[in-house]
Amino acid sequence: MNQYTHTMRILFLLSIVSSSFVIANSPFIMIRPQGAHTERELAGWLHHTHLNDAESNYGTVSLMPIYSKSFHSQQLAKCLFGNDLLGCDCRAIKISGSGVAGRDATKEWLADYFGLPRDYQSTISFAPRIENIIVDFNSYFGLDELYKGLFIKIHAPIVYTKWNLHFTEDIHDKGSANHHPGYFNGCITLGTGNTTQVQAMNPKINVTTYSNAYGIPRSSLLNSFSAYAYKQKTPALGSTNCQLPKQTATVASGATTIDTTLVNVTTPAITFNPLRNAQFACPGCDDLSKFGIADVNITFGWNALLNHHSHVGLGIQLTLPTGNRPQGKTVFEPIIGNGKHVAFGGLFTARTTMWETEDEKQKLFLSVDCNITHLFGAKQQRTFDLINKPNSRYMLAQKMKSPATQLTGGTTAGASPTTTKVPSAQFAHEFTPVANLTTFNTRVSIGVQTDTVFMMSYQHGDFVWDIGYNLWTRSCEKIKLQCNKNNTLADGKTWALKGDAQVYGYAGTTAPSNTTLDPLIVSLSGTQSAATIHAGANGYTSIDTTVGTPRPTTNPGVNFPLYAVNATTPAQVINDNPNIGGVNIINPLTGGNFMAQQVQTSVDPVFLSVSDIDVDGARTKGLSHTVFTNIIYTWVGRKEHCDPYIGGGIEGEFHAKNNRSKNKSCNISSCNSSARSSSSSSCKNACSSCNYCGVSQWSVWIKGGVSFN
Repeated sequence: MNQYTHTMRILFLLSIVSSSFVIANSPFIMIRPQGAHTERELAGWLHHTHLNDAESNYGTVSLMPIYSKSFHSQQLAKCLFGNDLLGCDCRAIKISGSGVAGRDATKEWLADYFGLPRDYQSTISFAPRIENIIVDFNSYFGLDELYKGLFIKIHAPIVYTKWNLHFTEDIHDKGSANHHPGYFNGCITLGTGNTTQVQAMNPKINVTTYSNAYGIPRSSLLNSFSAYAYKQKTPALGSTNCQLPKQTATVASGATTIDTTLVNVTTPAITFNPLRNAQFACPGCDDLSKFGIADVNITFGWNALLNHHSHVGLGIQLTLPTGNRPQGKTVFEPIIGNGKHVAFGGLFTARTTMWETEDEKQKLFLSVDCNITHLFGAKQQRTFDLINKPNSRYMLAQKMKSPATQLTGGTTAGASPTTTKVPSAQFAHEFTPVANLTTFNTRVSIGVQTDTVFMMSYQHGDFVWDIGYNLWTRSCEKIKLQCNKNNTLADGKTWALKGDAQVYGYAGTTAPSNTTLDPLIVSLSGTQSAATIHAGANGYTSIDTTVGTPRPTTNPGVNFPLYAVNATTPAQVINDNPNIGGVNIINPLTGGNFMAQQVQTSVDPVFLSVSDIDVDGARTKGLSHTVFTNIIYTWVGRKEHCDPYIGGGIEGEFHAKNNRSKNKSCNISSCNSSARSSSSSSCKNACSSCNYCGVSQWSVWIKGGVSFN
């Protein structure tokens, strides 16, 4: 016994060592099925199965109430969100707007994507937990009257599972900044103007100053990331009707006066879709839960060797799925069973008597059981990230339309560039979270799942004490996207990453001699395939949108940038704001004159397509080590043909962690830094190895049943 205890201690330490690595993130956690726990089935069944001296058919039926609770919550958080997690316990993510000075553009999530102000700051944290209440039904029937050693087992766990992300948000600064014109919407709120005369001679020029102009007011933006993440709240992107300034000239008594008037402009309504997939469970709300039968497992077997001291048997195993299948609606989605996989495989079972006293009242047994199954393809709905962009499911995409109108790209600045080209598409007035686009119907299969138990059992009279080790493994998932022509990314020319790009520009005249053209709001074609969940590509470093060379509002970081021109007669420069000659639009954040500069646009845009979906990065595999013990008492021979028993046990399961992020060859910077990539899919996934992702948990149970013959 001392040698055996020493061996179990070594196995326990090895299980901890194997779990000391770092996990890279996967958008979905496929847990170990609640029914794939052979150690729970074997516990306490020493006297009740694989009997040699049975003179007729016999059997045993047991009910096993189980309570299990996960630990190592940071392991689950790391699985979901990867290396963006901060803090000594790796459970927090910082969120900050593009205008926050000194923000970490490699770790912090960009608040702009969530309809928040550019000076917003908060920290979100997670402590994921899974709790299960299980009533495990097990039965074994020896069919010796049909054929010596023949048996059948039926197993069906009834499960109530409760998943809680324990998501909280600590808001450091709700922000007060308005969004500037063109960033989300085209209309601008000018407020009250103040007109002053700057030139008294012919022509007389009057300048109108608007001291608090903005695109979207702070009051129309969201107040927290939480509102976006689980309440499906979105910002109000302003009116479709607004007024833009225009220069007018009036002639009286031979004198010309240049004034500013306001022209009514109508733009299409802008849609900001809520987060519909990969949502966070809400703070303070009920836990996400499921109830049902996990699966029904049926095993047919035969003991080729069956005598007083030992048995060796083989069997075939069929698992019929009765649980639920993933839907991709929440990031921490409760699962019962194995994900709707039909499984088929084999069983090896053996037991031998290692020691016994002369009176046979004390015995020591060694049991080995191994189940090996293949999980056939099952339909599941999964949410994915983009290749080489961890957590990109929470980025923001913009819809594009063809053909582009009122928009041309020029190779040189000004209204008359040497070479021009019309972009293939332009912004279509709609935003959506990337998760809404990357949630696909899939077919998932698993090559091999193994469930192996090594158990020592000490018998003293009618008491049996079991102690053992369980090794559970699951090979890497094979995920195949289902063909669907109606999928939003199927055509590869509708959606693109917004990043921090301007989506609208403003065409207007500045020369006093030309006052005939009305101002225009023009949809741009700027896309940012280099954007990440942390930052766009325009280079914002301050709440002041005029800081930077080139200025961030001119779209220096968009794909294939050309100077935007409205090809009218005469041609008009398209600027980053409607501040034309004769008008002073004051940046309310700095008090400075927000002078217009020519904006750049993508010719051509870089679209998202199905080939950008990171299927490889979403794959997971499983490996866990479990140590367990159980004690049971059987009332042997107290009643004719009926031996009841009752006992209880406890176990600790330690799931392996992933060490992929330690792989220095996993370098994605070459893909993410290029703003001129023609397609983000041109960069293959540098981190395509399969992730260890699963649950460490402790469990306690009571097992009671009856054997009969």
